[in-house]
Amino acid sequence: MDVQDEAALLEIRAKNAAANFLRKHGYEIVERDWRCSEGGADIVARRERAFVFAEVISQDGNGPFEEENVASTEKGERIAAACAFMRERGEGGGEMRFETVLATFFGKDRAVLTHWIDGCIKDCDG
Repeated sequence: MDVQDEAALLEIRAKNAAANFLRKHGYEIVERDWRCSEGGADIVARRERAFVFAEVISQDGNGPFEEENVASTEKGERIAAACAFMRERGEGGGEMRFETVLATFFGKDRAVLTHWIDGCIKDCDG
């Protein structure tokens, strides 16, 4: 398997692990890999009354830690994409949260997930 295939497989594993983690913690997964012209979200979920826009990052725990991967999407891009999602669904005044899940894999059978709640916005106009 070449490097690109390994990276793609790691990304799929990370998104699956993140979705399972969020479900186990009371999140309802609404969409995965949602994209628009403003950007997108790896996972869109609901928890209580808030829509959650999650970025999922993967890394091989046997390699060097790559700090630049932890915040790969600019905050303004994440907000613009989230507002586009909310407007598309007629939820423009709803609460939005931004979260990041880092999945670090150690071999094929072990992963450590780190979850950050990055911030909250009450609506797209505020």
